[in-house]
Amino acid sequence: MEVVPDFAGLLPWAQTLPFFVAFAALYVILWKPLVDYLEERESAHVGTREEANRLVTEAETRADQLQEQLSAARAEVAAARAEARTRAKLAESKIVDAARAESDTKVTAAIEEIGAARKAASQSIDVMAQSLSNEIAAQVLGRAVN
Repeated sequence: MEVVPDFAGLLPWAQTLPFFVAFAALYVILWKPLVDYLEERESAHVGTREEANRLVTEAETRADQLQEQLSAARAEVAAARAEARTRAKLAESKIVDAARAESDTKVTAAIEEIGAARKAASQSIDVMAQSLSNEIAAQVLGRAVN
């Protein structure tokens, strides 16, 4: 019997056992928390990206809705403006027609007044001409003329 132990059979175990213990310790202490952290970060990143995409889609949808509302409001304003313009033109037409009728009445009255004044002036001139002609004839002839 040998007194010196034979470590040849134990040597592989003596080298692999600390390796597996170190591997298990590193797995539990370092690798597992690191993987969990990276997975959590990835899921947070993906979740944030999905949330951002959702928000962008919502913003685009809301912008489209607002654009449609703005277009409808512009059309409504244009219709109201056209209606107001039509009413204003109608009111203007009524005012112009009334002013034209009034001016026509005034022009007609002025024409009649001018005609009457002309007739009166003509009669007055005729009377004055008759009177002057009688005076001139009386002075030329030296006697009164009727």
